[in-house]
Amino acid sequence: MKKEVAIRIIGRQLRDGTWEEVVTESKGKYYKDDGIIYLFYEEPDEGAGVCKTRITLRERGMQVNRQGAITTTLLYEMGTRNNAVYHTPLGSLEIGTEATHYIVAEKEDELTVDLGYKLFLNADEHQEATLRISAKEI
Repeated sequence: MKKEVAIRIIGRQLRDGTWEEVVTESKGKYYKDDGIIYLFYEEPDEGAGVCKTRITLRERGMQVNRQGAITTTLLYEMGTRNNAVYHTPLGSLEIGTEATHYIVAEKEDELTVDLGYKLFLNADEHQEATLRISAKEI
């Protein structure tokens, strides 16, 4: 059964000793099948239309698929570095991700995900980053 949800994502990156934060809020859908949780939402992208996002939550990690102005598939798994290409209207960027902590808490009308990860740019340079995702039934 799909549920309508209010999704809030807080992304933080540590750059030069300072945490930078980006907040995204959108309405979307929650779906659970065979123990796997899916979140679907769309966000407008200035001048480039809509970006459709699907977040897949499994026991061992999280996957983020984006289609639109930004196109990518990012995989976050504990202790495993996963590489991807992040396509934007300004060009493509090779990045890597490695989860450092991953917690999914599910209640009857709310889902919370806490993810800590290393974001690799330019081969081996990395930044510490976090994502906090909440989805509340509306």
